[in-house]
Parts: sequence; structure tokens; C-alpha cells
Amino acid sequence: MSVFDSMKHAVHTVFKETVEAVTPVSNVSQFRDKGVLTPEEFVAAGDLLVFKCPSWTWEAGDPSKARDYLPKEKQYLVTRNVPCHRRADGLASSVREMQMEDAEDGEWTETQAVGAKAVGVAAGSADVEDIDDDEPDAPPAQTAAGAAGAPKDVERGA
Repeated sequence: MSVFDSMKHAVHTVFKETVEAVTPVSNVSQFRDKGVLTPEEFVAAGDLLVFKCPSWTWEAGDPSKARDYLPKEKQYLVTRNVPCHRRADGLASSVREMQMEDAEDGEWTETQAVGAKAVGVAAGSADVEDIDDDEPDAPPAQTAAGAAGAPKDVERGA
């Protein structure tokens, strides 16, 4: 952080503390007009959020920073174990990079597991046959016309 940013942060902190000291906490709902919650509305909304979404929890936080108008055990809300698409995309790109590196080395790497049902194999099945390199190639499959025989006019020489 630069010196200018540090000074800007310090000025903002002093301003915020001054406004909080001078301005009383509102007990009148101004949510519809200004989008501001009263402490009671904040706690009620937080309780509903914690009830509906178990990833959210109340935290007490640092006692020196606690606000008098909020319950001591409900100073702020925290969410945990929430999937983040940015992190998931980062993980996917690192897997692709590893796949490219392995491809450059001439090695084959499985980077995506396919479900057993998707490929038609029962889970845990050990009945997969090995393919031996020394077996002769199977004859090419016959086409439908070849299996049914040559056309009649070809047999007669017409």
C-alpha cells in the first residue's frame, strides 16, 4: 500500500468514526426510502438468512470492535464452504495446463473421470478384457450390401 493510500484510508477512518459518534443509530425503519436497516431489522434478516442458508453463521468478532446496538454474539455474518466459480475455473485451467504438459511429454493422462453409467460399465466391474498387441487384426466388418450378397444384375454379368 502506498503512502497516499495509507493517508486516504486514515482520513476515511477518522471521518467514519466521527459520523458514527455524532449520528445516532436509527430505530425507525428507512429501508424502503434509503435502503438502511435498523439494528433490529439487521438481526431479524440475519436470523432468517442463517435459518434458510446453513452456510451463513453469526460471529461475535473482536470485542474491542463490537457495536453496543447489536447483540454480542451477532456482530456480523459469515458464509463458509460456498463454491466459487472463479476458483473452480482456475482449477479447471490448471488441469488443462497439466494435460498440455503431459501431452508434450508424450504421456497420456486422464483429466476427467467418466461415470460408470455414462459408458455402460457396471461400477466395480472387473470383466474388462485386455487388448493384446500381438493378436492379428480382425477382418474388416462387412457392409450391409456385402452381407446380403451382390446385386442380382452383377451376378448375371449384366
